[in-house]
Amino acid sequence: MLIRTCLIVMALLSSQVAAAQLTISEDVGVYMLAGPTTQYRIIGTVTVGDSVTALGETSGDYTKVEDNRGRQGWIKSSDLHQGASFRTLLPAAEQKIVELEQKLASNSADLQAQLKKANSDLSLLQARYDNDQQNSTEMLTEQRQRVSQQAQRINELEQQNQELNAALNSVQNTERFVMWKQGGMIAAGGLLLGLIVAYLPRPQRRRHHDKNYIR
Repeated sequence: MLIRTCLIVMALLSSQVAAAQLTISEDVGVYMLAGPTTQYRIIGTVTVGDSVTALGETSGDYTKVEDNRGRQGWIKSSDLHQGASFRTLLPAAEQKIVELEQKLASNSADLQAQLKKANSDLSLLQARYDNDQQNSTEMLTEQRQRVSQQAQRINELEQQNQELNAALNSVQNTERFVMWKQGGMIAAGGLLLGLIVAYLPRPQRRRHHDKNYIR
């Protein structure tokens, strides 16, 4: 109700009227006199809200006007006001209110449709975001698993490398020992052979005076 009243007031304030257009104040009716005092005869009655045209003459408390019937006479200035009457403006204001309400309803429907579409778009974007987040989480988990597997494989390879290095060192040490042993045996054999040769009896030479010596 308050909104409707405000709209009526706004409609009344927005109405434009001619400067010379006057209306009867909000009374039941006023008398139109033949002159600018109550001493003159009554020409007729002008109903409240009727429009009259000011003829540009004033005298004391009265203004000369012409009504919509073409009658000219004098009416108290206090019974006149400029612009259309409230009774005349009210139907137009109510019609304008109806139009505004229809426009508001149409705008409300458009806003509701836009809001619904915006909510739908928001839901779609949220779903895409959630899906991207899930995919990102799955990819991150997969990458972490791969990194863990690679790290485990690297540890295994390092362990195998250490075992191979240990085996290689063992083989090298064994070969050195065998070579040293063989060299020692060869050296010992040569020494023993030298001793044997040194202690073997040497053959004696025959002298010239030996009877059995033959040249």
